Amino acid sequence: AQGAAHGHRQAPRHEGGEDAHQGALDEAAAGSAEAPPEVQQQKKIDKHIYHYFYRHAKGNAYKNKRVLVEAIHRMKAEKMKAKALAEQQEARKEKAKLQKAKKAQKKEDILRQQGEK
Repeated sequence: AQGAAHGHRQAPRHEGGEDAHQGALDEAAAGSAEAPPEVQQQKKIDKHIYHYFYRHAKGNAYKNKRVLVEAIHRMKAEKMKAKALAEQQEARKEKAKLQKAKKAQKKEDILRQQGEK
């Protein structure tokens, strides 16, 4: 659409095809949505999470830094929740193991008492 417009879509924003629009996108992307290194250097996220978000940011998955940071917080919360649930599960297993041992000991004591009589 480089030549003279002939009717449909004559506004200046329609001139030049996608290349003309690209300049505006470059200006908007000045605050690039790449995984912020300062977050990783402060050890707020581990290297695996950093790499995940770095690759996704390079693949244009986040339109700006705010969206990226929200995604990082969401993933951190998810990991923390999973870790807490795993710890709770481990505690339940440990408690059940102790209960089972206690029950077996009690049963053994009862059998021993019956054998003494």
